[in-house]
Amino acid sequence: MNGVPNALEGVRVLDLSQFMAGPVCTVSLAQMGAEVIKIERPVLGEQGRPKGGGQDLAWALVHANKKSITLNLKDDEGKKILAGLIAVSDVLIENYAPGTIERLGFDFERIHAINPRCIFCQIKGYSQYSPYGKFPAMDGPVQCTGTIASQTGLLNSPPVISNVALADDPTGRFALSAVLAALYQREKTGRGQHVRVNMQEVMVSMSRSAFSLPTESRRRGHPMVFAGKKAPRDMFRTRPEREDEENNYIFIMVNDTPGQKAWKTFCNTIGRPDLIDDPRYTDGENRLKNTGTLYPEITAWTMQRTKHEAMRILCENGVIAGAVLTVRDILNSEDMYQSGLLHRLHHPTLGDIVVQGSPYHMSDTYVEPAAAPDLGQHNGEIYGDLLKLEESEMQRLKEKGVI
Repeated sequence: MNGVPNALEGVRVLDLSQFMAGPVCTVSLAQMGAEVIKIERPVLGEQGRPKGGGQDLAWALVHANKKSITLNLKDDEGKKILAGLIAVSDVLIENYAPGTIERLGFDFERIHAINPRCIFCQIKGYSQYSPYGKFPAMDGPVQCTGTIASQTGLLNSPPVISNVALADDPTGRFALSAVLAALYQREKTGRGQHVRVNMQEVMVSMSRSAFSLPTESRRRGHPMVFAGKKAPRDMFRTRPEREDEENNYIFIMVNDTPGQKAWKTFCNTIGRPDLIDDPRYTDGENRLKNTGTLYPEITAWTMQRTKHEAMRILCENGVIAGAVLTVRDILNSEDMYQSGLLHRLHHPTLGDIVVQGSPYHMSDTYVEPAAAPDLGQHNGEIYGDLLKLEESEMQRLKEKGVI
C-alpha cells in the first residue's frame, strides 16, 4: 500500500501440511507476504480437504493467500519435481504421520543436500524421544497428554478438553515463530536448518504457570458437550496408578469412518468384536444416541488398565487416544528432559528447580537454560557495554530513579 515490501516478500514456502497445525503456520506465512505453494494429492487434495477436492469454510480459513498444485509424491517423477521445487524454495513445512516424509525419501539430510539454504520444518504430535512418538495424534487427545485437560473442568468432575483447537492452532503459531527465527539466522549463516515442533510440548509450554504447583489437581472451567455425531469421543475412567491421583482418565476418539473401519478396529482392540454389528452402535449417530449403554462397556475395559497402559494398547492398534497426563506426570517423564523441553537447574535462591526450555527444536540454535535475573542484574552490561555509559552517568541515573 505504501510501497514497502511485505515482511516475507520473496520468501517461497512449500506447504506439505494438512488438517490444522501445519496449515495455521503456512497461512500465517502467506499473510506475511510469503509465496506459499500448497502441494496436494491429485484429485483428492490433502487429507483435511473436503471430499471431492472441494472446500468448506473451515478449510478455506486456513488456506487463504496460498497457491495450490497437485503432485503425487509416491511417484518417482513426482519426487523429482518436488526436488526441483526444493531447490528454488526457502522453506518446506510438513506434518504428515511420523516417518512418512522420510519414507518418501525427503529427510533433512536429503533436503539440505538439494538446497543448503532451505529450512525444513516438521510438526508432529509428539517428540521423537517420546514413548508416544509414533502414535497418531489430533487436537483432543493431545490436550490430554499435554496437561491441559488435567487442569480443566469442575472440582470432583471428569477432566474436559476445549472445543477450541488449543493444541493445533498454537502449535502452528509456535512453528511460525521458529521458521521466522531460522530465516533470520540464515541471513547470518547462509544455510537453512531443521526445525521440529510437536503438539504435546507446545501444550506443556502453555502450562508454564502450573509448574509452580505440580501437585495441584483442582480444576477450573466447565464440563463441555462434544458436538457432532461421533461416539465414543469422550473421557473414560481408568485404573488408578497412585492413591493421590485423581486424573485417572483417557480420552478416546473413534471417528465415523467409511465402512466403520475405526469402530471395528476399536472393538477388536478392546476384545469386544460382538459390539461391531450391534444395531445400537452401527454408526456414529447411533452410538451417540446410545452412550448410556455403550460407555459402561468401554469403561469396563478401561478400568482394568492404567491410563498409560490403555493409551499404549489403543494407539499401538491405531485407535486415537490420549491419557490425561498431569504436570507431575510430565515432570517424571525422562523423555521431556531428553528432548530438551524440561531442564533441571540450580537456582541461586530457589535451589534445584525444573524449568522449561523451548518447544522449538532447531538444529543450528541452542540456548543454554539460565536462572532468571535479579532486578537490574544486567544494568552494567547493557548500559555500560552496549550503550557505553560512564559509571558516573549510570550512578546519576540510578540516584535520579531513571535506572
